[in-house]
Amino acid sequence: MSDMAADNEDVYYTAQSKILAITPKIPALLSMAGSIYIVQNVLRHKEKRRSIYNRLMLGISISDILASHSYFLGTWLVPRGSGAHCLFRWLRLVRLRFVTLRPHNTDLLTFLSLS
Repeated sequence: MSDMAADNEDVYYTAQSKILAITPKIPALLSMAGSIYIVQNVLRHKEKRRSIYNRLMLGISISDILASHSYFLGTWLVPRGSGAHCLFRWLRLVRLRFVTLRPHNTDLLTFLSLS
């Protein structure tokens, strides 16, 4: 009976780990879709390209596309048994997310506060 319970726990863990691996891909795709829409909308209209607000949104959206792409590929790029590589990828993702998005978000917040 204990072998059967152990087998069920392994199956549950495998299903749970699959769900945890797939779940971040859905919001990453939605984020990329929204950001791509903003980029194409700003670049298509000449009057929107002149607006400071839309230029800031363009920068945020481009940065978000890159970060969301990393989130989407996240679990597929992890090699098995390589802790150093996982740490490197995590640090790269943190740098990408905070170094690229934080200045744009700060600029947008400053712009909106002053307007």
